[in-house]
Amino acid sequence: MAPHTWVVTVDSDGRPLLPVACTLGAIDGAQRLEEWRRLSAAAGLGRQMTDGKLTLRFRDAAGVREELDRLVSAERECCAFLGWELAQSGAEWHVHITGSPDELRALTFAD
Repeated sequence: MAPHTWVVTVDSDGRPLLPVACTLGAIDGAQRLEEWRRLSAAAGLGRQMTDGKLTLRFRDAAGVREELDRLVSAERECCAFLGWELAQSGAEWHVHITGSPDELRALTFAD
C-alpha cells in the first residue's frame, strides 16, 4: 500500500489552514501535520471514514505506540473539539477521531 499523506486546506497564498477551534498557529500546525505524515509513511496501514469517525490504522512496530501516544496527547490539547482515542486491535494501533464531518475533513488522509 502506498504511503498516506495529510490533505491540508490552504489559503490563496498556499498557507495551511487549520480548523478555527485549533489552538495551533499555521507554523506549529504544519509541523504537527508533518509529524503525522512521517509516522504514516513509516507505519501507516490506511484509514477509514464513517459517519462522525475517522480511524487511522498503524502497524504495531517498535516506537509506534510511543509516537502515537505523544501525537494523540498533543492533539487532545490543541484540538479538544475532536474526540481522540488510541486503541490496539491485534497487530495494529488505531487512532479513532470523532467530530463533525467538516471537522474530520480537515484531517483526512489521501492516498
